[in-house]
Amino acid sequence: MSQVLIVEAKPAGQSTLGTLLTENGFAVTAVHSLAEARALDLTAFSMILADLRLTGGLGTDLIGDAGEVPVIILAAHASLRSAVDAMKLGAADFIARPVDPDELLLTLGRVDKAQRLARQNAVLKSELSRDYPVAGMIGSCAPMR
Repeated sequence: MSQVLIVEAKPAGQSTLGTLLTENGFAVTAVHSLAEARALDLTAFSMILADLRLTGGLGTDLIGDAGEVPVIILAAHASLRSAVDAMKLGAADFIARPVDPDELLLTLGRVDKAQRLARQNAVLKSELSRDYPVAGMIGSCAPMR
């Protein structure tokens, strides 16, 4: 089960998102501000869903704090510029409000799948390098040198 942190200042938005995600198999933790989110261990979550404009800053401020955890930004007054800026900062995705529930679920599913594949890839690389260590030069003929 994917653990999602919702960072949303408005209680109604937080409730709507929380209900949608819970009904679709996600474990949800919700906070109201940037400071509350930063007080948590962000690496404990599978992904973060943050409003662009939050009390105390921007949702994009969480991107650097989250490390490898993908941050998806939601924006009520979305513009192409704000979407591009968020993606340049490293946002996993940018969703304009009003949020289409199907679009949100597809985005979360895609991000979750990408995270799972990245973890599996890291494990496979680790196993390969352990089982088949390659160090230095393998051949000793003149063309290889």
